[in-house]
Amino acid sequence: MKKNGFFIVMILWTFVLAGCEKLMEYEEGRYLCENDELTRLEGYNGFYFHWAEEITPEQQEVIKNMVANMVRVNGGTFVMGRQSENPTGDHYDANAEENESPIHQVTLSDYYLAKYEVSQKEWETIMGEGTGWSSMYGYGDSYPAYNIRFVDAEAFVQKLGYLSGLDFRLPTEAEWEYAAQGGARMDSYQYSGGDALQEIAWYNGNSNNKSHQVGTKQPNGLGLYDMSGNVCEWCSDYYGPYPNTAQTNPTGPAAGAERVLRGGSFCYVDSHCRCAARDFYNTGGQSVGVGFRLALVQ
Repeated sequence: MKKNGFFIVMILWTFVLAGCEKLMEYEEGRYLCENDELTRLEGYNGFYFHWAEEITPEQQEVIKNMVANMVRVNGGTFVMGRQSENPTGDHYDANAEENESPIHQVTLSDYYLAKYEVSQKEWETIMGEGTGWSSMYGYGDSYPAYNIRFVDAEAFVQKLGYLSGLDFRLPTEAEWEYAAQGGARMDSYQYSGGDALQEIAWYNGNSNNKSHQVGTKQPNGLGLYDMSGNVCEWCSDYYGPYPNTAQTNPTGPAAGAERVLRGGSFCYVDSHCRCAARDFYNTGGQSVGVGFRLALVQ
């Protein structure tokens, strides 16, 4: 019985992917074919898109490329935060600030994180126009999108989801720090990918006070670029003090006035580009040093 069911499913799947001679919609509306030429369901790189009717070929190409550049982050347990009070204690960092404590254990499930910060080309293709970029702070297809308010980043994520049918979102603060430190491998570096900041980040010591094309410095152990420096990156969490108990897939406070920023930017000093360094901004705030990176759940 199971074998027969398997063949029936495969026949239906082949029929859907090959194209339909008439409109056919299943119970959840996931498999929808509009005519002989167009199938709105498409498998690519392990993900299945359910394309919106009005999506353009340019948007499809950009979204596929974004998915191809997603890095799988295997879940695990790590210690989040740093402390500067006890030089002989665990997770000591002389540059740690008060808001990086208390250090606490966090357990995360698997997720995907973008290899690169969202670029200006990606933003313009999806949203239709830029957000006030200029050559003074970095301008071009491969430069990071900046001047991005939290509400703008959320709008981008929502539109991506609508166009593709995929579960794009911003990373949580815990997901961001875990990935910055190399995920399950837990690199001991101060910065994401090493201790020599010049080699891995654009910051105030080498940036000439402007952003640079994404992916031009060395990646970290997971293959993620610019987790330290270039532009600060929005996380989904409201900003608030850390809990003092172990957490599983934490999403931050239930409410707040600001959202979390991570990674530091081209105008930040080195200590603010550390993996554990925290920052925040109001949701309507706009800055040339603020952009974002996508997360994706399969």
